[in-house]
Amino acid sequence: MRTIEDLVRPAAAVNGPNLYTRQEPISACLAETGHVSSSMLRRFARGEANVARGYVDNGHCRIPQALHAALLEPGRFAREYFALDADSRARGFADKDDLLDRVWLSSGEHAELRAMQQAIREYRRAPLAAALESGMRELSIYWTDQSGRRWKARPDCFTADTIYELKTTQDVCPAAFARTCRRFGYDRQAA
Repeated sequence: MRTIEDLVRPAAAVNGPNLYTRQEPISACLAETGHVSSSMLRRFARGEANVARGYVDNGHCRIPQALHAALLEPGRFAREYFALDADSRARGFADKDDLLDRVWLSSGEHAELRAMQQAIREYRRAPLAAALESGMRELSIYWTDQSGRRWKARPDCFTADTIYELKTTQDVCPAAFARTCRRFGYDRQAA
């Protein structure tokens, strides 16, 4: 049985016939339809016909997706988002057409994202800032179980002893967050 320590070793030491890891963009992991993920299981449980499709942003997840990118994938955030803030006029852009392809954030949304990032990094009950800086990110994990089923996972961040998954909720009270966990299938994702 492999442990998380096995996963944080270099890929050459981990990859084998039943398990391999790849440092890749999220789009590559989502495009891999030969392996089943927790999001595919959630879509199947809801009765959706095309469970193999990738992530589709219906507009409801815009800010959570922006937070995920800003906190965990700053390079992707810089390429895919444009924040309308006091500094946006001072920044020069070589390719203004590139701005049309980005997700635009209002100054209020950008301020909200920065406040969320700061709150997460400064959380006193857990060393989140250190884990986010030193942990593995953008690592897709693929494996085949003993029955021959093919699975995939992409933890937001993990260290040698902890897996971190960024989740959003409307209410941080324990009972309300438990309802959010059930509603969005966070328990299936954790498994």
